[in-house]
Order: sequence, then C-alpha cells, then structure tokens
Amino acid sequence: MNQLLFFEDIDEKEIRRLVVKELKNYKALYVRMKNQEEQARAGGHRSFS
Repeated sequence: MNQLLFFEDIDEKEIRRLVVKELKNYKALYVRMKNQEEQARAGGHRSFS
C-alpha cells in the first residue's frame, strides 16, 4: 500500500488544537451575530465597535 505515502502522518494533537480554535472562532461570531440581532430588535446602538 504505497499509495498512502502521499500523505503526511496525522498529528492528533495538532488536529485537536485546530478544531478547538475554529470552534472558538465560530462561537465568537455566533455570539456577536446574536448580540447584533438583539440590539437591532431593541433599537439599540453599537457602543463598543
């Protein structure tokens, strides 16, 4: 099975680190979006931008 030699070994720690990083980014964007929706519904303004 020499075909699989095209790929580097998978580093589980690196994959986990990247997944956690991306999930944190997603959560931050989600919370930001929800806050903006709440402010728009309440007629508020963006004071911390």
